[in-house]
Amino acid sequence: MVHYFSSYFAKNLIFALAYFLCAYVGLLLAIPPTSASPVWAAAGVALAGCYLYGRQVAPGLLLGAGLAQFYAFFDNSSTHNLLESIIIGSVVSLAAFAQAALGARLIKYKIPANDPLLEDNRIFWFLILGGPVSCILAATIGTTTLLLFDAISNHEYLLVWATWWIGDSIGVLVFTPLLLVMIAPPRALWRKRFTTVALPLGFVFSLLYGLFIYGNSQERHRIAAIFEQQTTLIHTAVVDTINRFISINSTLKNIFNSFPNISEEEFLNITQPLLKEHSGIQALEWIPHIRYTERDSLVSFQHGPIVIYEPDASGTMVPVQTRPDYYPVYYLQPYEGNERALGYDVSTNPDAFAAIQKARDTGRSIVTGPIRLIQDLAFNISAVIYTPVYQHAILPDTVEERREQIKGVVAGVFHVSDQIAMGLAKLKDIQVQLDIHDETALIYSNIPAHKPHTAIPLDLQLSKQIPILNRTWALNYYPTNDFFHQQMSWNVWWLMLAGFSITGLTGMGLLMLSGRTLKTEDLVKIRTLELEREVAERKLLFKEREAHNKILQAIIESQPLEKIFNLIITTAESIRPDMLCSILLLDPKKQQLHLGAAPNLPAAYHAAMPIPVGLDIGSCGSAAASGERVTIENVHTHPSWANYRDLAKAMGVSSCWSDPIRASNGDVIGTFAIYYVSRKSPDEHTRELIDDFAKLTSLAIEKKNTEDQIVQLALYDALTGLPNRRLLLDRLQQEILAAQEKHNSSVILFLDLDNFKTLNDSLGHRIGDNLLIQVAERLQACCRPEDMAARLGGDEFVVMLSGINNSDTTAEKMPEFAMRIAQRIQSSINEAFLLDQYEHHVSCSIGIAIFPQNGLSPEELLQQADTAMYTSKSSGRNSICFYHTDMQRRADKRLEMEKGLKRALDEQQFVLYYQPQYNNKDQQGLVSAEVLLRWQHP
Repeated sequence: MVHYFSSYFAKNLIFALAYFLCAYVGLLLAIPPTSASPVWAAAGVALAGCYLYGRQVAPGLLLGAGLAQFYAFFDNSSTHNLLESIIIGSVVSLAAFAQAALGARLIKYKIPANDPLLEDNRIFWFLILGGPVSCILAATIGTTTLLLFDAISNHEYLLVWATWWIGDSIGVLVFTPLLLVMIAPPRALWRKRFTTVALPLGFVFSLLYGLFIYGNSQERHRIAAIFEQQTTLIHTAVVDTINRFISINSTLKNIFNSFPNISEEEFLNITQPLLKEHSGIQALEWIPHIRYTERDSLVSFQHGPIVIYEPDASGTMVPVQTRPDYYPVYYLQPYEGNERALGYDVSTNPDAFAAIQKARDTGRSIVTGPIRLIQDLAFNISAVIYTPVYQHAILPDTVEERREQIKGVVAGVFHVSDQIAMGLAKLKDIQVQLDIHDETALIYSNIPAHKPHTAIPLDLQLSKQIPILNRTWALNYYPTNDFFHQQMSWNVWWLMLAGFSITGLTGMGLLMLSGRTLKTEDLVKIRTLELEREVAERKLLFKEREAHNKILQAIIESQPLEKIFNLIITTAESIRPDMLCSILLLDPKKQQLHLGAAPNLPAAYHAAMPIPVGLDIGSCGSAAASGERVTIENVHTHPSWANYRDLAKAMGVSSCWSDPIRASNGDVIGTFAIYYVSRKSPDEHTRELIDDFAKLTSLAIEKKNTEDQIVQLALYDALTGLPNRRLLLDRLQQEILAAQEKHNSSVILFLDLDNFKTLNDSLGHRIGDNLLIQVAERLQACCRPEDMAARLGGDEFVVMLSGINNSDTTAEKMPEFAMRIAQRIQSSINEAFLLDQYEHHVSCSIGIAIFPQNGLSPEELLQQADTAMYTSKSSGRNSICFYHTDMQRRADKRLEMEKGLKRALDEQQFVLYYQPQYNNKDQQGLVSAEVLLRWQHP
């Protein structure tokens, strides 16, 4: 078990599972409808994790707490409740973790970290601060959150808060000692407490837990029986109410059968007693079957002639269209509130007419589904019962006869909510709510739209059905929040609470007794081990300081980086003989790691260079990409080493840790890695050691970079990065000596941009600088690796063409070679430059000097090339001139010829002539033509 806790991810996973499982067990003991439990073991798990591992297990504890609380408060009955359950779960889980972190912080403030808890006062403060004191936090936040979201009422606040606080406190008093016995350091001491603390404490708790589960189960069965009893009362009341209403329709039908010609006044007298007795009735109606020829004969003694009407598309009542049959509302009671229904042709409502047709064809009463009444502008959910009345008060045998002899229908109209409310009004002290569905449609519900959360709902729910004539209503019954509070018996809970409290105090007592027993025995061992450890640490520290100073001395002396790197690695490996080290350097593009030093790693490691930079690319590639330490205990199974497992086998290593090497500005410039033959994880001292050597490596690199920057500033142009005059003169001197020794020739080209000052003054120095940078890039592109391009200042550049080890640079071939390179440079400069998204054209004048024929001094060579350049510029710019007189003449002549030919082509000075050629024998046959090209030179 200890091995698993050595892994960061394993620790978090174990603590997440432990918290969730303990919370689940606690929820089994929770008191509905909240999640407050008389014993919350998860609080003990969280405190133990925060105390022993701190932030290392924070993700696991937060995950476990989040899952537990979301499980406890999850309610997807509506979007609103789902959102509230997420909020409550998040707040409570954060409060639970904050409570554990607070408890661990208070304990560590009062008690040293990893204390074995052998002293009575330390045991007391540990359990008091981690339990009752810190547990105030989660109880207060959690209970207040439940109150704000109406999960509990105001008068329940103190009881729920006390239950929560006591449950968390008992969880700490009982389960924190159990976990400390299993995983706390020092293991030698805590392991001895297993039989004296863990076993008796676990036995007592298990016994009490079993008793409470049994008692709680009995209590839940009792509450379920009460709920079923109340549900039966409500169901019976609803059924009786609906049956009485159906019987009213039967009564009216019998009256119409007995007295065929009932007048409107008689209908009024008949229905008045029924309406008084059943106040939930919306209307009682007589709806005769009227044929087209009879529709103008309807007269009411109270309301005069009755016009049969129907609603148009806008809802306005208009006279009915012509059709063979009508079913108008003829008699109507009560009239008040139902005025719009008088004369309304019910057959224009598809749902109502379908019910009338079914009643007519079957001879039975038929009830509609949820229907909108024409007179109800409030859109209440209503239903209508239609009962057919036939001529001669006899039910015809066939459907055709029934359709022919139908006299009309008696209609009973009611609002569903009124009927249900009338049935429920007779019941007292009922804490049950219900909803009613007609098929899939909801037709009644007294459940609040915003149903409060019930974290522990007991799963109380009953579903029953009521057959209503041709339809079936489904009734679903649920307990209200007050149901649990009124029916819950607290006797069992108080008894178990007292038992768990005694168990918690027992845990404290067992810790104190075992601590006293182990104190004397282990104290001597601990002191001895500490003394030996201190001596070893001092020796190691002295060795480390000595090695550290030796490395610093090498850095101060500016020894080569490779030597310093090797010294760092050999020093680290001498301090820890079981490890192998390497230093890898990050390239300027931050894409690859190159070998800095690895003197004791095998050739296979060197052959694997360079290593790409990226997440999940080995240890070093990942560390360079993330900028964080990467610790891999098993390179043979870790996914980051999937492409390097063969390399690991060849190296014979199993573990690898890599630290990023950072510059003073925080940028990653390399990695420092250590390898182990066996699987290991770094301890604190090893982490500090690696960090120290990584910093020394960074110091050496930065010192070398600083020295290189000084050289760069002294010998290179700051704008273009080209060698400056100083470096050029030094290189020229070396080239002159080499040329004299090998009897070869070399060349310098002195280049000046034409009209650069005009461009610089008109467009600004920024544009001018950009142009100079691009010119430098083009010059470098025209040079060979052994050549040098330099900037003297302003717009003056020099290109040195080396003639050493080159067959084209003999004294005879050098002028031609120099001209070819100069023309290449001139062509490159003549191409358009893109400056601020605009194209600009620039030319240059080039002067050429060949050495050593033209001089031996670098300054003389520059002067000669400069003179040739000015000669070139004075001859019309964008020209090339040699300094040597003879070569200058030949080169100038050839150059002039080339320019003349180019000008002749541009100005069409060439004329083409064809001279025919005939056979000499007969002078008649044309055999060929001679082509002549003449240059009409101006």
